[in-house]
Amino acid sequence: MKKAIRNIWQVLDPGEKKRFGALVILDVIINMADILALATLLWIIQFYIHPGKDTSNTFLSGWLAGKNAWLFIALFFVLFGLKNLAAYLVNSAHYRFAGKVALRISGEALSDYQRAGLEQFTGVDSSEHVRRISFQPFDFSLYLLLGIQQVITQLFLVLLAIGAILIFNAKLFLLLFVILLPPVILVFMG
Repeated sequence: MKKAIRNIWQVLDPGEKKRFGALVILDVIINMADILALATLLWIIQFYIHPGKDTSNTFLSGWLAGKNAWLFIALFFVLFGLKNLAAYLVNSAHYRFAGKVALRISGEALSDYQRAGLEQFTGVDSSEHVRRISFQPFDFSLYLLLGIQQVITQLFLVLLAIGAILIFNAKLFLLLFVILLPPVILVFMG
């Protein structure tokens, strides 16, 4: 994994490295907004399933129970929709970024091919050149670059979840660790 990240980092130019980092940060923010939105939705559902049980937030509780409750729910769904639009835009930016990186790498490979000596043309099958110029850059961008980006984002979210569990209930973390460690060992070591 370290070698793959190091190799990816060597392929990217300085501007692409900054863009890569920005996209990872945006992806983490979108995922955290997803979690917050789902938690809010659960709180709203819990409020209507068991009315009067949660009085920790009297302002929102009073607003949800009043005659203008539909305004809060409508506002929630508008914000939820905006979050989904932002997620779509970030996801589109991921693919545009991967495409631009692939086109740059492909362009460099084509330039190298055009500057190459005659022995490279006669000693190597043309399909090898086509694969190296056309397919490898896009395979790299779509599978390695976007894959590593997703791994980094998911790793951050897992660490965030572990931190939250440790803060709120360390015994639960220990129990989950003991229960989930054997399957993880079987899957990754077996």
